[in-house]
Amino acid sequence: LDVIMKNSTLNFIPYFLVYEDIGRFARSQGILQGIARGSAGGSLLSYYLKIIHVDPIKANLPFERFLSHARIRAGSFPDIDADIGDRARALVMNYLREKYKLGFAQIATFQKMKTKNAIKDAMFALYGRNRNDAEIKALCDSIEDSQQGVDEHDFLYGYTDNEGNYNAGQVEMNPQLANFFATYPDVEKMVKKLIGTIRGWSRHASAFVISTLDLSADRVPTMVMKDKELGDLTCTQYDASMVEKCGLVKADILGIKTLTAVSDCVALVKKAGGLDYLAEEDGVPFVYRLPEDNGVYTDFYNKETDSSFQFNTELIKGYIQEFCPLKREDLSAMTALCRPGALDAPLYNTTAAQYYMDARNGKMDVKYLHDDLESILKDSNGVFVYQEEVMKFLVDIVGYTWEESDIIRGAIAKKKHDVIMATFGKIRESCRKRGWTEQAIETICQQIQAFSRYSFNKSHSYAYGELGYITMYLKHHHPLE
Repeated sequence: LDVIMKNSTLNFIPYFLVYEDIGRFARSQGILQGIARGSAGGSLLSYYLKIIHVDPIKANLPFERFLSHARIRAGSFPDIDADIGDRARALVMNYLREKYKLGFAQIATFQKMKTKNAIKDAMFALYGRNRNDAEIKALCDSIEDSQQGVDEHDFLYGYTDNEGNYNAGQVEMNPQLANFFATYPDVEKMVKKLIGTIRGWSRHASAFVISTLDLSADRVPTMVMKDKELGDLTCTQYDASMVEKCGLVKADILGIKTLTAVSDCVALVKKAGGLDYLAEEDGVPFVYRLPEDNGVYTDFYNKETDSSFQFNTELIKGYIQEFCPLKREDLSAMTALCRPGALDAPLYNTTAAQYYMDARNGKMDVKYLHDDLESILKDSNGVFVYQEEVMKFLVDIVGYTWEESDIIRGAIAKKKHDVIMATFGKIRESCRKRGWTEQAIETICQQIQAFSRYSFNKSHSYAYGELGYITMYLKHHHPLE
């Protein structure tokens, strides 16, 4: 409450109460909410207000991963993403529009000009060439898509990242593109001017704002957009980052097909005279309090996971038997580790995911670089699985506060070289004092750096693993429905 109410920027209690209001309305309409998404699972207030259905004390989820004074000072506001069934999203959005009237608006998002579109537009403007011209199409097909977070100019011409590594650009790597620019230098000149500029706008898939003021009169420019379900819908002309700079706080409601499927299933079960899975105890439906069931885990082991949430892909099916899930925590770990990054990240003489599976199945003894790590990594077989575990290492072993550890976690993930070097310096100093060998110290630094490429926060993994269990439980006990 101190962070939420008494920070130097805003009292965020109304933000939480809006989500509480949304949840109460959804339950009154028989609409199933998501369990949690992202780091919001670490908020005890959200749990008490039934915004989320994960107990952060029981699941050991630190609040600082969600929000802290330092985060707020850096301009990072609380960010709760609420999941509901995709079919019910319009009903909830209409409820908010009717309740908050001129203080409600959805948020715009801008599409910036990418290399391929810039080439097509430049060729049309300068030469009247059709955007689907065979030569232009073949050229654009040869150009890779730019990575998220990489400046489009850097993507074209190369750049040096925060770790000092040079990344070649498309002009250097793609002879077809280089020859094209050599043939059409005027097109290249125009492309350089176009890339990164705003090409168009649309409505954000999930974001909206609520204010006690008339938004269009007092805060931000707005416009009216057509929606096939909601009709005329007020939308800001600013994107999310600009909206927050105007003193508004962005909120998100995402429509999830799986929640619609679960809702339909439990309605059919009740109609057939079976259990009422939406019956509540202290505001929590029974479907979010399902018991552990060996039959469900047998279905997991047998890879009978088609139509389940998170566990239905061929990638994760290939690892289910090696993981051999027997409890909810195992499903959470699978959600975090069975994806690119963890499947490639080096650990000892294998990868992080493979080491976890081998240790989990007794193919090797769990080993720790130092006894200090046992209390941190005991539940994850000696592997850093979640961001919260790295944060705990920085707190318990290195001496940072939880708030500082979250800032460092974010900086490492963004490859901020100066922060990484300063942190590793303090890790080396602290570990030497605790009797670590130099080899163990260097190895832990390497592990943390590798971990940053696949890290997941535990609250998200836990909640999504739980929803995966719910779908498998219903499938096991009510296959027809």
